[in-house]
Amino acid sequence: MFEVGLTAALVFEYEAVCKRLIGSVSLTAHDIDQVIDYLCQVGKRCVVHFRVRPSVGDPDDEMVLEAAVASGGHWIVTHNVRDLADGAARYGVEVLSPAEALRRLGGGAMSVLQVELPSELQSELRELGLVDEARLAAWVTEAVREKLAASKQLAYLEERAARGDRDAFRQVLAKVPPVEPAEEDRW
Repeated sequence: MFEVGLTAALVFEYEAVCKRLIGSVSLTAHDIDQVIDYLCQVGKRCVVHFRVRPSVGDPDDEMVLEAAVASGGHWIVTHNVRDLADGAARYGVEVLSPAEALRRLGGGAMSVLQVELPSELQSELRELGLVDEARLAAWVTEAVREKLAASKQLAYLEERAARGDRDAFRQVLAKVPPVEPAEEDRW
């Protein structure tokens, strides 16, 4: 099972790129709108709460990584592995070619994990309409993904914090000349 993580910026980009092909393929603008509408219906719609830029080699690819991070995705599937791999790895996202993704999905057996939830959580889940096992399993899986992504982000910050050096920080600041900020940076 997989989900397509979508943000508004990524959907706008998909639409623009696809509609540039009108005339060279046998699709109309309406056809493209229908495909994108369906992707929006079945995909995981996300809001980018923080930007990850600059993280990848090609600035045009930043929105792809942002969608993966915002959706808690584990993979970015693309033919452009080289430009995305290093930046995505910082956020715990693996970049795969379509062939590798298909290979992994084909043999992607999942393990079963039995979880006991307190009755008050079960009540709240029922209130949300999460009563059938498949929907509940998908919801819990996503909650675990979000928690793992948050843990990876905190681990990254802790790793950077461990390298912090107050004396080195002061030495760098001492090199900065005392100049007025640029006009566009003033309030």
